[in-house]
Amino acid sequence: MSIVINDWNIAEIKQLLRECGKLSMQHYVDPSIKLKADHSVVTPADTGIENLLARRFDHPEAGVYLIGEETLDSRSEDYIQRALKGVCWIIDPIDGTAPFVTGIPAWGISVALAKDGRIIEGAIYLPPQDELFYTSGANAYRVRNFSSGGKCELMAKCSSHRNLVGAVSISQQHAKYGRVSIPGPVFSLGGCVASFYFMFTGKIMAYVAAVSLWDIAASLAIMERLGFSAVTGDGNELTSLISEKLYELSPGSQNRWKLRGYAVIATSRNIANEIFSKITLPDNL
Repeated sequence: MSIVINDWNIAEIKQLLRECGKLSMQHYVDPSIKLKADHSVVTPADTGIENLLARRFDHPEAGVYLIGEETLDSRSEDYIQRALKGVCWIIDPIDGTAPFVTGIPAWGISVALAKDGRIIEGAIYLPPQDELFYTSGANAYRVRNFSSGGKCELMAKCSSHRNLVGAVSISQQHAKYGRVSIPGPVFSLGGCVASFYFMFTGKIMAYVAAVSLWDIAASLAIMERLGFSAVTGDGNELTSLISEKLYELSPGSQNRWKLRGYAVIATSRNIANEIFSKITLPDNL
């Protein structure tokens, strides 16, 4: 019988992520792929990692639930409501599947813990870079050379930019349909975890995110510890709260679990607001 994980035991989380990373690298570059109903790609790495994590995280009989990208459609509404109100693991087995299947190292594995409708802890692991980022209490940590037992480093708060001189990562939606007039370099990486990785390591100053809950959950927890600012187009602060104000949560909605509109995550609120003033999307999207 699988041991149920119902709290943030970082030693257990690290061990699980090492296993997930090993599995993902077995399929990297040339995986077999299938198309889901929404025409997005799924690989054996996605399903294999989600099944691996489900053995530890999906135990409704013990009051522990799982919201995962690849299995959520099979859950009853009762299961989902219990998950949102109780102990819930939110995972994305491969965030950045498009880069994953094309051999571009801009993908990772995301695991977050929520309790009572709020994300409280998170970890992201990027196997191509072999780097782990995770929270523990009030702090965030980084581990380089994670698979071989690298040392844990306490991360410092982010440094604010005074103007739009740094690089910005934008969503696929903005890259395809939007107008972006930011003066600095602009990238579309095709993955949430990769964008946060470059933010956390000081390579980019902002990320324009049009994402679902599982894409961003773990990174939100880390982001909050590091002092990044995250705001939505209507001026709401993007926090760790899983609420209707921030996400479309209505049963039956084709946009269920998606962030309402999009958000800008930046090194300061001023930078986030300035970026909002320089990006547009068509109203009919």
